[in-house]
Amino acid sequence: NTRTALRAAWRSSRDGRAAFERSPKRTTMLRSFYIDDSPPDQREVDRLNEKIPTCTANLLAVADWEVIAECGADGCVLIPDFAHFFLGGVKVFAAPDLVYVAEEQMHVIDWKSGRRGDDDDLQVLISAYCLSLERPGLELRPVLHYLLTGDSSRPEVPGGLDEFVADLVGPGLRAMRDLLVDPAENAPLPESEFPRRESALCAYCNFTGLCEAG
Repeated sequence: NTRTALRAAWRSSRDGRAAFERSPKRTTMLRSFYIDDSPPDQREVDRLNEKIPTCTANLLAVADWEVIAECGADGCVLIPDFAHFFLGGVKVFAAPDLVYVAEEQMHVIDWKSGRRGDDDDLQVLISAYCLSLERPGLELRPVLHYLLTGDSSRPEVPGGLDEFVADLVGPGLRAMRDLLVDPAENAPLPESEFPRRESALCAYCNFTGLCEAG
């Protein structure tokens, strides 16, 4: 269950620093252990302990489960481990949390356990576009379920979704390519050419350890 997984993450973070540094993708590491070399603040632990039952109850309460049960295997849509699409020759990864088909509609679900974000709608629309390439011809029904509050949001799918996604993702791809001295080799410009952020923002960056080591 969720608490068991969190306890395992705690033990992995406390005892597995060397394993994490050898293989970050295969080892769970909590930020506080890695950055501050200490357990999370007790207030954060208490917050999570309060959050877990609320999110779990709201997860079980969504109506999608009943529809999925009625659809059975016919409604099953497998999400590739590395779901992606190509834009301008660049592989763009995008995957929702759950997808199923019912009555010629593809329901694309994204679970959110935290607060609403400004780009939540955009994220699920990109994921819906990615999955639609695998199953063309179905009406898309993206939905965001906010588990902490029990609310849901259904973003409207714009007409010309492919152009919408290209306009949305394209500027970011161009900005990344501008930081490459050789795009074909994925070779970056010198470190001095990369823009810097104010130091006050570094506390929220997952790459603080790498930055300090450099």
